[in-house]
Amino acid sequence: MSLTAVSFLLFLISYLTDKRRILNGFLLTISMLLLMMSITVVVLKVEYLEPLKWILVLFAILFIFLTPFTIVFIAIYLIRNGRELIRKEGKKPTNLLSLTLGVAIILFIVSYAIFSQYLFPSIISIILVIAIFYGFWFFCYLVSTYLYFLHQPFRNKDFIIILGSGIIGEKVPPLLANRLDKGISFYYKQIKRKGKRAKFIVTGGQGPNESIPEGEAMARYLRNAGIPSDDILVEDKAVDTNQNQNMRFSKEIMEREMRDYKAIFVTNRFYLFRAGLYAKKAGLSIDGIGSKTASYFVPNAFIREFIAILFMYKSVHLLLFIPLALLAAAFLLYQ
Repeated sequence: MSLTAVSFLLFLISYLTDKRRILNGFLLTISMLLLMMSITVVVLKVEYLEPLKWILVLFAILFIFLTPFTIVFIAIYLIRNGRELIRKEGKKPTNLLSLTLGVAIILFIVSYAIFSQYLFPSIISIILVIAIFYGFWFFCYLVSTYLYFLHQPFRNKDFIIILGSGIIGEKVPPLLANRLDKGISFYYKQIKRKGKRAKFIVTGGQGPNESIPEGEAMARYLRNAGIPSDDILVEDKAVDTNQNQNMRFSKEIMEREMRDYKAIFVTNRFYLFRAGLYAKKAGLSIDGIGSKTASYFVPNAFIREFIAILFMYKSVHLLLFIPLALLAAAFLLYQ
């Protein structure tokens, strides 16, 4: 139990220090696993808890029995979701991730069933270990994202940064409109509760297939929604697709407007965590709020975000992966 307490204490320190860390999800997940192990040990040792032992046995049997079916269900769900996404959003490479992952899981299950007893069992086992390794980190990423999403910033802001995404000609598409509507809601709620007006910073440059800068399209949307022009600041130079420029250029605008300021950023929920990391890189000590996203878009989006974060911290993950790869190579040579 002491190890569980230490792990949870480390989680609290990490989370309260900085909510924008995958480490938060990792520490909380480890804490929960240690807690379950501790409870199991107590139940097995204490005699008068005998009835609970049978409950633990039942849970263990259900877990072992249901795990393969759960994995197959997830694979089928990802394939169906991927097909729906392609039908509604097109066959862009970034829209193929959930479909690809679902197919990969099915292919691995079939390969494992056919070859594990006959051909290349070591290679298949190594692939399984790597899949479990990154599956665990993906789960930690989801926990970190959910923890970050749960945090609700105070309504005392001077600026509301709306991060841009692609527009269609001069029109704001639904995905971006959701961000703007979320910012508008925060704007009016802050006025109602605190009597304080914030200024919008709509940030986004002009892409190759766009008639005007994204920032200008968003400003028009806000004006049509009744936001005074005096409360809208346009940043129309950022064209970096990972939105690091959006944060840096927005910071420059805020620093020109006032010396000490409080701000939030608004984006879609699936992008909230990575946007927080970009804000941190830009030297902004701000949090964000997330707008809703169509349900069919979510699985693919979270897979994409996880891959993007892996590349953001590729040196760290290489340090984690290299020992695993060396152990796998040594095992293959031994075999």
